[in-house]
Amino acid sequence: MFFVSLNQTIEMHKKNFYIIVFWVTVAFWLVTCYLLFSKKPYTVEIEVPSFGVHILLFFVLSYMTTLAQYRPRLFLIWALICLFGAMSEIIQYFTPPRTCDIVDFFEDVIGASLGIGAAVLTLIMLRHFRRSALWQRLRGRKKTVSLQTLSKL
Repeated sequence: MFFVSLNQTIEMHKKNFYIIVFWVTVAFWLVTCYLLFSKKPYTVEIEVPSFGVHILLFFVLSYMTTLAQYRPRLFLIWALICLFGAMSEIIQYFTPPRTCDIVDFFEDVIGASLGIGAAVLTLIMLRHFRRSALWQRLRGRKKTVSLQTLSKL
């Protein structure tokens, strides 16, 4: 018989959870982009500021994708997201109501870089917090927390 330890089972579920979160994030982003950028004949023209929209969308995409990975490969994530931004600009070139703009691509790259940087900072802060005495106390371990320890945090 094949027995799997509890830790191995938890690790397998973590990996599956991260994969599901990754694909849900990508699907959500694609649906959001489709709804924002598709032009339907019955829609009302609304002026949306061009600067910042690409940065925000790619920031959220890269941030969520980096956090969704079990062991994030930062350069690979960045390269794939930048490639996706380039592909979207190329597709916009061939779509009649849309226009291709190199500034939009640079905004995509900036958003991807900022999102990955923010995700790395989040992971570092989480690692630091999990090693702190306050976290150990919250988890019910025997380490005591003094006022001096809390003031150092």
